[in-house]
Amino acid sequence: MKYIAVQCPQCGATLHFEKGSKQSVCEYCSSTIAAVDENAAQTVTDGIPTKDALLGRAFVLLADGNFPAAAKELDKVLELDPGCAMAYAGKTMAVRGVRKLPNLAGLSASLSDDSNFSRAIAYGNESERRYFSSLALQAKHRFDGQQAADETGAAGREFRSGVPGAVILIFAVICLIFFIGGFMKGSGDAGSYLLPGIISFAQFALLLVSWLMGNRIIRTKNDRTFLIPAIIAAVLVVPFFLVR
Repeated sequence: MKYIAVQCPQCGATLHFEKGSKQSVCEYCSSTIAAVDENAAQTVTDGIPTKDALLGRAFVLLADGNFPAAAKELDKVLELDPGCAMAYAGKTMAVRGVRKLPNLAGLSASLSDDSNFSRAIAYGNESERRYFSSLALQAKHRFDGQQAADETGAAGREFRSGVPGAVILIFAVICLIFFIGGFMKGSGDAGSYLLPGIISFAQFALLLVSWLMGNRIIRTKNDRTFLIPAIIAAVLVVPFFLVR
């Protein structure tokens, strides 16, 4: 069975006629189309697009990724029904380049700041409000998480490139060298190097923890918490030299 493709002159949708058929009904705007030839079509009735037909057409265009055309269809819906919640949700999708409604939850953005989506929640029925609010909450959690991750990453980069990160790392390496050197020297006389080695290793461990805290690899509530293990490591310098 062969088909020909024609465009509905009422809403612009692409329709498929069975070759040889005399007419078809547009599934988007309900207009009756009569085939003139294989390359053209004309409307033979005054079919007026309904709100539901235009809304269906808009969501088909959204699914196809044709966001400008979808936005135009949604504007037509809102001309017929200024309180159509789904049309406002569709406008949000068109602006943000989202093809399917559930995918709004995957945005790293605050939908509560979106005027169209706010109207969708305000004008929706109970089930629509509940669903849209759920999408907005999921998007907010994702947005907040992404924002926190960006801030953490920026703080870690600042620490690594700054003086505190460099100083802590250098002294951690020095303590590790003292520990390894003392262990090797004390292989024949373990008693004389045991305590300095323990202190050197403790300093290295504390400085390593401090460096990881500063890089936000180990999370803390206070940004300056990394100073605590670093200060303890510095204080241990005194007993280190006393026992040598």
